[in-house]
Amino acid sequence: MKKFYIITILIFIVHLSFLSFKIEAEEPLPVYNLSVSFDTKTNLLKGSAMINFPEDTERLISTFNLQILSTRFNGQLFVPEIKENEFILSGKGILEVTYVGQFKGNMEVQDLENIGVVSQNIISENGVSLTLDWYPYIEGMALWNLKALIPHTFIAISESDDVNKMDTTEGTMYSFHFPYPLHDINLVAGPYIEQHESYQGIDLNAYFFPEDISLADDYLKYTKKYISLYEELLGSYPYKRFSIVENILPTGYSMPTFTLLGSDVVHLPFIKETSLGHEILHQWLGNSVYVDYENGNWVEGITSYLSDHYYEAQKNTGWQYRKKILTDYQSYVTPSKEISPKSCIIIIP
Repeated sequence: MKKFYIITILIFIVHLSFLSFKIEAEEPLPVYNLSVSFDTKTNLLKGSAMINFPEDTERLISTFNLQILSTRFNGQLFVPEIKENEFILSGKGILEVTYVGQFKGNMEVQDLENIGVVSQNIISENGVSLTLDWYPYIEGMALWNLKALIPHTFIAISESDDVNKMDTTEGTMYSFHFPYPLHDINLVAGPYIEQHESYQGIDLNAYFFPEDISLADDYLKYTKKYISLYEELLGSYPYKRFSIVENILPTGYSMPTFTLLGSDVVHLPFIKETSLGHEILHQWLGNSVYVDYENGNWVEGITSYLSDHYYEAQKNTGWQYRKKILTDYQSYVTPSKEISPKSCIIIIP
């Protein structure tokens, strides 16, 4: 009976989501071509963004703390009026921006109440982690093409169903192809050792630093277990690839086609037994079915129910997990803070 209710709820959500996606998909999306290279000794990124806007409209471009070197619109040089790290662009056509950014990072946990969420980037000889504010940002969704030139000793990972790489005299050029719309894109690179398996037509990869590569077998074993579990419950895994990636920053993220776990947590046994399954489930809920966070985060609620709560229920301790959730809710959520989920978007590979 419980499984029936779960599936009924999910079918209802997916139905609403599909309607939302069909409405949004009628409007052509920008195409964002981003190329980057690195100087890991000086923590520098050099970037070139070419964004094709298919509609004649006004839009906000965020530059953050990036140093903008030049801008062109439809081939013509122009100097945008940047105020508070933003400028307005009007019209239809191609925006080209060249820029540099410096990201020294900080290895310390910043938010003790939300461990795993890191509001910084890092470029270093030990690795690269770029998860926010590292390229000129446009609001809304876009179709992305990312190229990254990285040191020969590094391996790079980003959202992708297909990856091509080519060795050059300056480094290894990676080209990432992800055929579905995204709000933003992420890039991680480091001196990884890669372990690869194929499972039910899915390319599984584990990217760990040399000192931690012994963890790869267990992580891949648990990954196959969780994919099998959620394919039975929710349907086919939505993408061609899934990767477990170790990060030099203390993150706990799930992005389309990979999860990014900090070096400080990958050794903990409960990560494989609980957190990994939670992040894999996000490939369906959150990374395939998108959510409008301004109207609530129903995705996190359902993901927690079908992972963290489910794993406890298998041990007959589900009631303890539920009690803690209810206690936290009553302690911290008031009518003025409560948000009801209203909308979401589904991307169907």
